[in-house]
Amino acid sequence: MFPLSESFQALSTPSDPPLPALANKRQVLQHLARNPYDLPPASPPRAPYATSYVLRGPQFRGKFVPARADALGVPNGRVRGMLATGQTVTLPNGTVVTPDMCMDPPAPPSAIIVVDCPSVEYVENLLAEPAMHPGALGEDVRMQIIVHRVGKDVLADARYVEWMNLWGPACHHLIANKELCPNDISMVSCAYFQLRMSALSADAFRVPQYTLVPAVPLSSFPGLPSNTQPLLAGHEMALHPLGPLAVVNTHKDLFHKALEGEETVAPPRIAGTVAARIANDWHGTHARPRPGDDVRIVALGTASAAPSKYRNTSSMLVQYPDGRGIMLDVGEGTWGQMTRHFGVLPGRPNAYTALRHMRLLFLSHIHGDHHIGTARLLVQRRKLSPAPEPLYVLANWVIACYLREYSTSIEDLGWDDPAYIRLIDTDCIVDPEIDGPAKSPKSPEAMATARTHLGEVEHILDMKSILPTEVIHRARCHALVCRRNDGFSFAYSADTMPCETLVKAAQGVRVLIHEATFADDEQVNAVRKTHSTAGQAITMGRKIGAEHTLLTHFSQRYPKMPALNQDDGAPAYSRSPSPFSSPVPEHRAQTADLERRTQTAAADALPKTYVSCAFDHLDIEVGQLWKVRHYMRGVLQILLHMDKAGDGEIHPDVASGGGKDTVLSQAQAERVVNQTRKSGKGNHPPGTFVA
Repeated sequence: MFPLSESFQALSTPSDPPLPALANKRQVLQHLARNPYDLPPASPPRAPYATSYVLRGPQFRGKFVPARADALGVPNGRVRGMLATGQTVTLPNGTVVTPDMCMDPPAPPSAIIVVDCPSVEYVENLLAEPAMHPGALGEDVRMQIIVHRVGKDVLADARYVEWMNLWGPACHHLIANKELCPNDISMVSCAYFQLRMSALSADAFRVPQYTLVPAVPLSSFPGLPSNTQPLLAGHEMALHPLGPLAVVNTHKDLFHKALEGEETVAPPRIAGTVAARIANDWHGTHARPRPGDDVRIVALGTASAAPSKYRNTSSMLVQYPDGRGIMLDVGEGTWGQMTRHFGVLPGRPNAYTALRHMRLLFLSHIHGDHHIGTARLLVQRRKLSPAPEPLYVLANWVIACYLREYSTSIEDLGWDDPAYIRLIDTDCIVDPEIDGPAKSPKSPEAMATARTHLGEVEHILDMKSILPTEVIHRARCHALVCRRNDGFSFAYSADTMPCETLVKAAQGVRVLIHEATFADDEQVNAVRKTHSTAGQAITMGRKIGAEHTLLTHFSQRYPKMPALNQDDGAPAYSRSPSPFSSPVPEHRAQTADLERRTQTAAADALPKTYVSCAFDHLDIEVGQLWKVRHYMRGVLQILLHMDKAGDGEIHPDVASGGGKDTVLSQAQAERVVNQTRKSGKGNHPPGTFVA
């Protein structure tokens, strides 16, 4: 800790209510810690504005010509260096030599303009700016590129088109508009992984939405300069020495090669083997329709802590067939995941459709990987026209304070508009028989409001009950248990250690979505960080009696496939010794073996559960969840056969197995995964630190 500075000011702005008269600054701090005050509101936002940029490069000196220096008698060495740096020199014979006598003329500076002109209302002010006209930067300045971030109506404006043509044929014009540019894939490694998994099931593993052709061609706007084209990823132009405008490093990746037929999407035998296993497992149990079979679970983020190359932070969407949705946590980047998954093209159900029909948003706790994406999601929903039905937000008061202050001070989320957002405080609706007495007692008015809003959303979603229950985590955290009137039920664990309150609250649910942050050999870390291992999560599913246990929230230690014990393609429950015991010495081996056998016997007494592993963009109906354990075996095989250009080399066990069409045995696959994970090969270059 550090000493309290005498210059510390508790509040620089008036507080409401005013601070009581306290003896010293330390008492002020203690008072604020126990009685938090709202942040003062920000200044009112200004009218919408757009900012454009003019970038002028330096002037480069001309090339030194040795032949001219020789003709003038300039000796080699320091004197020539002085001339090259622009200094005038006098030779021993009295001859004065200036730099221009030995050098080519300097290259004129290049310039770039980035124009932000959202609509025709901005055109007049833009064209009135002197810096936006040829010659404003100097007659010798070469304008090379103008990037136009404009609306479609701007390109149809005669004034703007005339201004574009003022810059002459040497200037390149790049148009940045979502309708005039291809909606291409930017995260190609993740998309390639998704594309290969889609060979197992195009419905369950959707390829991110993309288009390689613009929705509106530039040719529909007459009069544009000849050097006008859509802005593309990989556009590059050397400004010194001046080079051509070109697109580099685009469509050279494995994703686009696969689209063009140059790269195999998935070995046929792998997809065939998985399909055969699914056909063999099609029992009468799976064939009988049951309530909730048509409910979809969409995994928008399945990682913990921070986004990675293949997994985004936590978010799950539970969707009814008619589109009504329940969002379970909103990690950063969730809106981007929704646009990639559902697309944004008009005329069909898209991300905005899913956003409009979302009726319940559950935020489990204050850790950023579970709620940072909320503000962007609410901003996008606020923009929908006509206005959507109210969204019910189930969260604790800490998250509610953050979102209210964000809405007041930064960006309008509609937080205080009950026609748009209705808050349900989790502390007001927990079950005291499960969670015990309320830790943060609320006023009768707050309790009544929360109960009213809860009843409304239960009616909207045909729910018998929506119940948050407190679980064990470093921050105060709640799980969620939802039971429909027709008998379908699911539970979401959020972040937690194995927790008896969740077992009690979620008893008998059909689907348990449970965090599995760590592998079974990381139990000590799991205890320290109050998370669960994969084995513990599966045991929780069996204790609850869940038909399906869907694992998610994986540590970034496992960027593609979490480290799970495998039993015929499906993860098995943990058989590791207690995480609280120290390393077992030699003389305690028999005791440790007895402990393991005791735990195994106890686990075997529990009911079985179908275990599946969530991947980003997994989109599957509850009635099809039983297939995912078969898909997982295929995913493991696909990962081992992927040509890891830039990520590593194909493992020798794969290379020796007969090529890309080889299906490895399960033991061989496990050996490759374990060796890869221990050696660090395949996912990170040498010298990379992985937390």
